[in-house]
Amino acid sequence: MFLYREVLGVDISTWNIQALRAQQRKHIPVVLTKEEVHSIIVNMNGIYQLMIKLMYGCGLRM
Repeated sequence: MFLYREVLGVDISTWNIQALRAQQRKHIPVVLTKEEVHSIIVNMNGIYQLMIKLMYGCGLRM
């Protein structure tokens, strides 16, 4: 609606548009304790352990 009204300058008041705003999702993050993260890292080996250490150390919490 903003595009038509403000940018393109088209009068849309005569159109029958029933638009609603999207509702925000309620997202509850899953958080691991330091002990849980440590046990995950210890139980991995090789290149996968290195990747996990780098991602966790850089702040990439996936």
